Amino acid sequence: MRRAIAVLAATLAFWGVAVAEEPPEPQPEETTEPGPDDLDPLEILVIGRRERDLIDNPTLESPGLAGSQSVVDSGAFERQGSRDIVDAQSYVPGAWVESRGRKVKQFFSVRGQRYPYPDYAFDGAWLREFHEMPYFFPVAGLDCIEIMRSSSALLIGPGGMVGTVNLIPRTYTFPETTVETSYGSLNTSYVHADHGGVADGTSYAIGFGNRYTDGPEDENAREAMADLYARVVHNPGENLELSLNVFGLHGKRELRQAGDLCATKFREDLSRFDPYRAALVVAKAHHRASDALSSEVVMSLALRDHKFIGDSETATSETVTREHDYEGGVSFVQARRLSERNILRYGGLYNRWVAPNGKRFYVGNRNDLSTYSVFAVDEHSFERVQLNAGYRLSSTHVRDYAAFNIDGSPSGLGSVTPVEDEWEDPVHTASFGAAYHVGRSNSLLANVAAGIITPRPGTLDVDLQDPGRETRWKLDLGLKSDFERLGEMTATLFYVRQQDAIVLSGLTQTIGSHTYELYLNRDQEQLGAELDFTSRPFASGTRFFFNAVAMETRAEDGGEMKKSRDIPQFIAGAGLTLERGDADFNLMLKFVSEYESTRFLPPASDPNDLGDFVDVSLSVGYRFGKRKQHRAYVVIENATDDEYSTVNGYPDPGARVSAGVKLTF
Repeated sequence: MRRAIAVLAATLAFWGVAVAEEPPEPQPEETTEPGPDDLDPLEILVIGRRERDLIDNPTLESPGLAGSQSVVDSGAFERQGSRDIVDAQSYVPGAWVESRGRKVKQFFSVRGQRYPYPDYAFDGAWLREFHEMPYFFPVAGLDCIEIMRSSSALLIGPGGMVGTVNLIPRTYTFPETTVETSYGSLNTSYVHADHGGVADGTSYAIGFGNRYTDGPEDENAREAMADLYARVVHNPGENLELSLNVFGLHGKRELRQAGDLCATKFREDLSRFDPYRAALVVAKAHHRASDALSSEVVMSLALRDHKFIGDSETATSETVTREHDYEGGVSFVQARRLSERNILRYGGLYNRWVAPNGKRFYVGNRNDLSTYSVFAVDEHSFERVQLNAGYRLSSTHVRDYAAFNIDGSPSGLGSVTPVEDEWEDPVHTASFGAAYHVGRSNSLLANVAAGIITPRPGTLDVDLQDPGRETRWKLDLGLKSDFERLGEMTATLFYVRQQDAIVLSGLTQTIGSHTYELYLNRDQEQLGAELDFTSRPFASGTRFFFNAVAMETRAEDGGEMKKSRDIPQFIAGAGLTLERGDADFNLMLKFVSEYESTRFLPPASDPNDLGDFVDVSLSVGYRFGKRKQHRAYVVIENATDDEYSTVNGYPDPGARVSAGVKLTF
């Protein structure tokens, strides 16, 4: 693995020498606004060098992180056959999706950063408790998904150095109606209808859909989920934009039974959510007072109300628990130009999360947390260099908090009591970044950050206490190039040092009807390299992408640092699109190297090998209609029928075929 990292590092160094010799003369570029007949639904979004307008976009991260951001657009959604935001992110560099059948069905991470996983936001609104929704959140209605792969993100959320996934909704600029439906393996059906347009200068959108699947046969994996969303964007003045987004989910989901390797309780589980309900409202106001001053306010309200029915093959009766919670938040950021080359941004965030009866792993006691956060970021531009420095301070007021349901008093648990009316220690996060532009299309990038990560509510260590806080140092070094005829390429070296890292111990504790995964604190460090290339469309309609991440993680074991085996050391993705006449052919490849885990296995089990697979997916489409705006398609997932697993006991269902049609009017 060190050899793979060294090869990518050498590529980065050689490439840096080559681009340093490029002439720096800038060339003007002409841009035109596309109309509805000019839009190519298969277009790949390529981000080249552009001026950073912090007045219009005050939440842009450090320029030193430009090589660590991925953007997945609606064209990629279609080529990949993605229905939800987890699927849509599967091919970004270093993407690792752990699929299992528990209350949180799937976890998405990059660069192996877990516990906690990357944060989610909708149109800039940070959401504390969103990890149980991404696999049901449809990409229909989204313009793109912005993924900050580095855990040095500072501006969206209260810090904590966990990276961010920001969902950007689509704003319609012309009337359009889309209806899509498909049917396939495992009795899986999908239907979605969307309409949007502009009325009296106000953009609007509305959509609804339904997904159903039986899941793998005889594994208690049936799912049925309906969604509804609406969006309005209004400009009451030339420099003021107001938007409102409403999203809702309603349905039911069974928790898939685990395979033979797993502990009995996971193999016999017949639990389910029925009903499963969630709603999200996000309002945003952006005011550009002048070329030197702008302000942005984002408000959010999330409501989740699930009825969890616990059952198993050997249970004599069901247990019913209402797992409901709500969170509200408001964030503010102002960008102020202090001079021609210097812009200061500052703001704050408030979020309150309440679970009256607890939820997931901490059912049984009220949870009520309020988080406060303030930040300041200054950016200065020279002729070729941009410098950025930022600091964020966050603190959480614990009104009520109990991490678990006390059902009995096993050893070590009786001493743990709910926390009431206490302030957690402040969390400090600092970031420094720089970008050096070589010519008009190449940039050398650097960013260093340091901060603290607190345990996610509901976690216990092996002593059945709250885990300690983690201190993390992060370094990103990169090169980004935009080749006029070929496409865009980035290469990044990253290093992470974690003191008292919060990681799974592999042990569990069952208390009453609840099973808790236990964590521990240990020192860790990670060294990695990324290579990412996205081509421009060629004249023949051919385009492709390729990315690879090689990383080595070492962790403390017995007082010394040893190579960690619970994180894949190499992850690669690739895609090829061919267009011939009205037909398109899309091939997607995903490789995840071997890793091991004891998660969900019986106590004292040896680690089981996971990963080491190549997932091959295909989609073939045919366009028809006056403007070739309609598309009939066939999607084949896991085309080689590989029996791989990303989590013990929950193998991929194997080859799956679906056929559908998407009509656009």
